[in-house]
Amino acid sequence: FFTHALVSGLSNAPHTISLLTSAIPYVGQNNTVQYRMGSDSRVITLQGGMTVVGSAPQASDPHNEANYLCIASNINWSGCPAMGTNTVLAEADIVIPQGHNGVVLITGKTRIQGDPADQGGQSSLFLSIDGVTHGAVGVQDLAYPDAVSTRTLGASYLATGANALSPGTHHVVLYGRATGSFMHLATTKDLPLIWFD
Repeated sequence: FFTHALVSGLSNAPHTISLLTSAIPYVGQNNTVQYRMGSDSRVITLQGGMTVVGSAPQASDPHNEANYLCIASNINWSGCPAMGTNTVLAEADIVIPQGHNGVVLITGKTRIQGDPADQGGQSSLFLSIDGVTHGAVGVQDLAYPDAVSTRTLGASYLATGANALSPGTHHVVLYGRATGSFMHLATTKDLPLIWFD
């Protein structure tokens, strides 16, 4: 389980960055599972010295744990793409200035949510830069009867060496995709896409 954030516009005064966790029970169900956060959990911060840094626009309601975006359906669910479709979760333009070495880390994260009746399948998360897929692909399998259990997905790419980004504007897209048997497989909009050099 993970989260990330880009915090901008802070003053020069001291600030506290905290890693917080909470458990949200299923409505109308008695969930007796006990959740723990490991003693080896960490919060890592980076600050200063970055000339290429930014994030894709987040959801209009970033504190809504059920702010979903449907990425696939095999039953023609209204407003939901067909199974096997590459669905845009977030996108943005990254501008590399002249003289920059083009080394940039791009990372995207989300949570995937199925339905109790889903037979299951596979969901994936991946990045595209200027129309070409790059980096690690996050993959999660979901299976009946536990497809409703939320899973986390991450994808990242370090543009470096021969693959460093050239000066100019680069279009980055974070995609979600699913195959299998899902009524309305969804991702959350609260953990989209960030980049920094």
